[in-house]
Amino acid sequence: MIPLTFLEFFKGDYFDAGNELYFLRDLDEQALYIGISTDSIWHRWFGSGNGHMIIDFDGEIHGASHIGHVIENNFPLSWEWNLDLLTEEDCAKILAEESDDKDLTKLDIVFLEIEMINRFSPLYNVLHGGGYHEDPKASKKLDDDYKKIFG
Repeated sequence: MIPLTFLEFFKGDYFDAGNELYFLRDLDEQALYIGISTDSIWHRWFGSGNGHMIIDFDGEIHGASHIGHVIENNFPLSWEWNLDLLTEEDCAKILAEESDDKDLTKLDIVFLEIEMINRFSPLYNVLHGGGYHEDPKASKKLDDDYKKIFG
């Protein structure tokens, strides 16, 4: 496991040794998002196409997914959030602490991701996490915009 701040991750201040799962937590250790990439986790976040964040021509960073918008809406604080990079083995060890009856070493990263999401219930995982949670800063902005338009 490689523990990083989001800023360290963005800057590439780490050696990626086959990490496939990322686990984002805020400063209160609240699980925010868990995801996988079998290519490059950095590219999953900041690469073109389906990345969570977009870096525009001026070098500004913008959210391109729900979790990307949450991070953008919480800058600069979100730079200090924790992003752990994990291998399949790391995930199996974490999950084995609470599961005596499963041999998790035989699961691939897709199933380990689902197990990790079920175990930690991150706020912003929609597909396996059971819900869509509003970011309070985004909700306030939308409420303010609504009041400007409709009074």
